Parts: sequence; structure tokens; C-alpha cells
Amino acid sequence: GTPIEWNILRQFDDGVFCLISSKCIEAMAYDYNTEDSVDWENCYLRRWLNTTFLESAFSREEKSRMYTYHPSKNVTDGVTILSNPEAEELIPSKENRVAVLTDYAATKNTYGLDAKDGPCTWWLRGNSLTSQMVLATGQIMNWFGGNRNNRTLGVRPVIFAKI
Repeated sequence: GTPIEWNILRQFDDGVFCLISSKCIEAMAYDYNTEDSVDWENCYLRRWLNTTFLESAFSREEKSRMYTYHPSKNVTDGVTILSNPEAEELIPSKENRVAVLTDYAATKNTYGLDAKDGPCTWWLRGNSLTSQMVLATGQIMNWFGGNRNNRTLGVRPVIFAKI
């Protein structure tokens, strides 16, 4: 029920903006499969963002101003998270990649949280080989293998919309 504060990452010529939440609005696992790495197309986090979150966080009018995003030829998302290259390009300073949890997300047991209201580690869009994240320091990290998919990290949704 709390409004989400958004940061503009990029404005396109057609008036569409790429927006990221200023804080981690949720803390959850990328996926619950810890045997293998899970790509974005098949992970739990993607399903949650594009169903539960999309339906509960945005009004019908807000959804009408949103555009879909195509991170790969087989994927179309209404809501996504940044990939490693996108995070480096759109937020080049590691100091600017540092994020904190919302009060709601802070109630979860979050891996990589330095303090109750301090910086946290947050998910990036992974691939079939690695789990990717931004550490509490703002540094980008790749974990090889799926054994960390179920860690509870911060989530910073990304949308494309006319505002």
C-alpha cells in the first residue's frame, strides 16, 4: 500500500522512461532451485514480478502507460530487473548502486544486509551459468552455480513507462 519511489535511468526519444525503484521494495529468492543455475526466463522472481507484483502495485491507468521489455528473444516482461551490463551502463557509479530496503522489505531475513536500515545486496537478472547481484557496497558480483538462488536478497523492479 505504500507508494513506490522511482528513479529515472534513461529517457527515450518517444517519451518512454526506464525507471528503477529507489529502494529494494521486496526481499526474496531468485528461485528455489539450488541444484542448478536458473535463467531469468524460468525463475520464480520473474514470475512474481510479472504476476503478483504487477497486479498489486499498479492501477489500471498506470499499467496502461507501461511498455513491455524484451530482455531476450524468448522473453517479454512488464516488470524486470537490471542485468549486469545494464546496471554497469545505467548506474555507472558503484556508490549510486547502493540501495536500502523499504520498511516492509526490512522485515524479511535478508542476506547481505549490513544493518537494519543500512545498504543491502540486491538481485540482477542472471543467466543459466550465474546468479548476479549488486552487493551492499555497490559492487557487482557473479555467483557461479545455483546453490545461492534461494538466498533472500533485495529486489529493485524496473519498468518502462510514459510518465
